[in-house]
Amino acid sequence: MPPSSGKTSPGDEEAARIHLDGARDCLAFSEQVVATMSGTHCGWAVTGLFYSAVHLVRAYLRTKGCVISAHQDMRSKYDEYPELRRVKPSYEHLKQQSEQARYYVVPFAASDVAKLRKSVETIANIVIPWLTDGLREYYKRPPG
Repeated sequence: MPPSSGKTSPGDEEAARIHLDGARDCLAFSEQVVATMSGTHCGWAVTGLFYSAVHLVRAYLRTKGCVISAHQDMRSKYDEYPELRRVKPSYEHLKQQSEQARYYVVPFAASDVAKLRKSVETIANIVIPWLTDGLREYYKRPPG
């Protein structure tokens, strides 16, 4: 059973929408990288997937009135919001893979990106049901 999303302030609701847009934009970016790069040059697609996860989690946290401004702030949120422990394995795996791509130039192929995309889908399947009805409907709508 998802945690009660309760009431959100108009500012938090709008900020959550912006994060949901960011999540979709990062997924689209990831898909564009895969479509235009060949071989094992898809590392930035992995980073796009990670940032899609970042925005999904931040959208949820905004519905709770919580603002995250740095990646290290996420560590404490797993304790503060125990429901987020379910996303932690996928989130941390994407973070680690993104760091591998960015900092160590570890090669990623399109097939690797496809496997990692499942982690974003896992996070979305956990987080989206926790959002308000309006935000869930907003996320389901086609972008634009």
